[in-house]
Amino acid sequence: MLVLRPFDSTDFPLMRAWAPTSGDVYLFAGSARHWPLTDATMTSWLTAPDTRAFTAELDADPRVPIGHIELVSTGEGAARIARVLLDPAQRGRGHGKHLVTAAMDAARATGVRRLALNVVDGNAAAIGTYRSLGFVERGRHPEHPDMTTMETVLD
Repeated sequence: MLVLRPFDSTDFPLMRAWAPTSGDVYLFAGSARHWPLTDATMTSWLTAPDTRAFTAELDADPRVPIGHIELVSTGEGAARIARVLLDPAQRGRGHGKHLVTAAMDAARATGVRRLALNVVDGNAAAIGTYRSLGFVERGRHPEHPDMTTMETVLD
């Protein structure tokens, strides 16, 4: 199982290791302009208004960091999942689904009812994970034509 803890500057080296190329950064951050990942870029994510950034850890002893996810408030009762990233060594084990589920639970706990996300076209693993969790495709993102917007209603 996974637990979420607040993302902090001690996680910066992990993020760089998990996304070493511009293609990796593009898949999780939606823009290769964030590459290479710098302390300044990641600090801006930490301090972004209405954003809660998390590091996911395997609930073991000791806890092992394996992923990153953010929740961005987009209005009353609404939020967006952003910047989802898994340690490449942990992919293919179902952790992505657990990571998104943990973020959905965190959102639900703060009163979020409508949860959206944007996913890069062609990221079949992510799209499949989101669909399996009840997210439905709503069309192209108006500012990022290479991304699809998906959303779900939390009960």
